[in-house]
Amino acid sequence: MEYKYLIIPDIHGRTFWRKPLEVLAERVERIIFLGDYFDPYPSEGIGEDDAIANWKEMTAFIDDNGLSERTTMLIGNHDAHYLNRIFDIYGGSTRKSREHKTEIASLFRERNLAVAFDGETEGKKVLFTHAGVNHDWFSRHEQLMGNLTADNINALTDSYEGWTALSEVGSIRGGFHPTGSPLWSDVREQYSSPWPDGSCPYDIQVFGHTKRREPVIEDDFAMLDCQQCFVMTHDGTLSAVSDIL
Repeated sequence: MEYKYLIIPDIHGRTFWRKPLEVLAERVERIIFLGDYFDPYPSEGIGEDDAIANWKEMTAFIDDNGLSERTTMLIGNHDAHYLNRIFDIYGGSTRKSREHKTEIASLFRERNLAVAFDGETEGKKVLFTHAGVNHDWFSRHEQLMGNLTADNINALTDSYEGWTALSEVGSIRGGFHPTGSPLWSDVREQYSSPWPDGSCPYDIQVFGHTKRREPVIEDDFAMLDCQQCFVMTHDGTLSAVSDIL
């Protein structure tokens, strides 16, 4: 395969995924969606019905082209409030569809969703989540979770305590905690609560969530919520799909 990963950040009913997925699906080892598929922004002129139709088109493309086994769909904060009552109470997001909540929850149950996924390139361990894992949040929940691994993050969805940890919203986002969870962490928390040198088991984290016009790419993390797709090469280099098509 020409590329290691095709990374598709926060969709919110948008269709920017379409051309990259159609053109690059057979040229990448794995396709990774970073979550937030529904709850469109009213200012963008996308309705809730549009977002549902977009999801159905997207998942049909994945299934019809035999891509399911090579596709990872992560959960965002705008997905978790449809999936879990604890999260909806403590970390529920604005714009949740009251009219379509049952249908959206049903659509999610048809897929194998995860909170985290990890992989490797030729020299880097990579952790994919919706919003990133800041050191402060991990330190508060290390006893509950154990070592930082994708499996241990995903295991948090098996318990009340785990979902409570995933529901935490940091003060920078108007919450009551020092920093947010991998479903809520703001990219600024990667600067205010960095991992001490050598302490993070991953060389780079890749996430979305914090809406920006341009990506934020540092040596140890990449925040890609900027309405475009990215590829990661086998040596760990990130590029916008618009730069290669």
